[in-house]
Order: sequence, then structure tokens, then C-alpha cells
Amino acid sequence: MLSGQHAFITGGSQGLGYAIARKLGSNGCQVTLLSRNFEKLQRKVEELNETYPHPRKHDCVAYDLKDPSGLESIVKNHEGLKTANILVNCAGIPQSSLLMSTPSQEIQDIINVNLVSPLILCKLFARSMMRLQNPNIVNISSVLARDCSRGTAAYSVSKSGLNKLTQTLAFEMKSKKVRVNAIMPGLMPETDIGKKVTKGTVKSSRLTCDDVAEKVLSLIVDPELTGECVAVE
Repeated sequence: MLSGQHAFITGGSQGLGYAIARKLGSNGCQVTLLSRNFEKLQRKVEELNETYPHPRKHDCVAYDLKDPSGLESIVKNHEGLKTANILVNCAGIPQSSLLMSTPSQEIQDIINVNLVSPLILCKLFARSMMRLQNPNIVNISSVLARDCSRGTAAYSVSKSGLNKLTQTLAFEMKSKKVRVNAIMPGLMPETDIGKKVTKGTVKSSRLTCDDVAEKVLSLIVDPELTGECVAVE
């Protein structure tokens, strides 16, 4: 289904990011994962290359998205990323405290990882994607971009911004044939973010990473969809 295509997935070493990597890899896509922990990344890439072998090999980039200033250098210096026609912005930092109790540095980290880094990555990948087959950006947002919940002010703002980025960039890039969509998952108890959400702040859910990964795949292969922010609950 995705033979000859290449996806760059942030937050790809665990949880939803890795589930998306497995889903795309199982459909013939080459994947490049990004997260902070190089050792964990290496293990996951080895698993992907063993389970879903690809002629060009799956690979990884270790980088901390709390510092978006180095992203341009990372992308430009990684020769393999020039073939990436799919960008999945999946990395995220949760919040589980009232805004008045949240340290300022934590707020900055949430905004940098959840919103500023996707903005910069969209900018860096959009131009090179235009000459590639099936150019696609999928932003992993949250139902908290739509709903209000105690202790999630900075997180919700970051995801609301990600939705607006999705809609505006889709409008800007429509004539260039680059499709941009967002997924808004509900709570996924199996993820680190799902485990850290304060109990009772959001409604319980049986949503799995594989459910969301399947929806990501469906957006990537649908040639008509762009500018959509799709809730998955």
C-alpha cells in the first residue's frame, strides 16, 4: 500500500509513535523515527528492520524537541530525509497540574514539543515533499483541543494551535498537492501520556494505539482528505 514511500515520525520510539511506525512499516513504508533516547531508538529500529524489512532500511534520529532551534540543522544534515514524503508529528508532553501550579519551564517545554517543533518540521518538510509521491503531513492532536479539562491549559492550547496549523497549512499547500490532516485521539491508557493524566480529569477510554495508527494510515492513503481534524475516541 505504501511501497516506495518514506515516513518521518517524531516520538517514534514508544507508545502511539511506535504503533504508527509499525502500521506504516507493515504496509511497505520506510520509516525514520525521532525521539530523545538513542538507545531506545536503536532497539526499535532493529525490531522494525527484523519484522518489516525494507530495502532502504528503517533508521532513526536522536534529538530533544524541547529545543526546536536545532531542527533545521538536523533535517538538512540527514541525507535520507530528502526522500520522506510523509511527516507524522506525534511527539508530545502532557500536563497534569493547574496552570497556576505549573512551572514556567514546563509550560515552555510543552509548547516547544507540542507546537513549535511541529511548526518548524512542517516548514522544513513541506517544500521538499512537493516533488515526491503522495506528500502528506499528519499532526497528532488531542480531543483536549476541543474539550476543557482541569490541569491541561498549556497542553490544550498547544493542541488547539496544532489544529489551526493543520487547517491553515492545508489551505496554503492545496495547490502544491501536499495534504495536511490531524488526528485528535481520546485518552489512550497504554501510553505514557495516558498514564500521567490526572485520574478523573478526562473520561475513561478503551482506545488503543493501534486504533489511532489505523486511522493515521487511512488519512495517508485517502487522496481527497486535507485540512481535516478527525476525532478518534
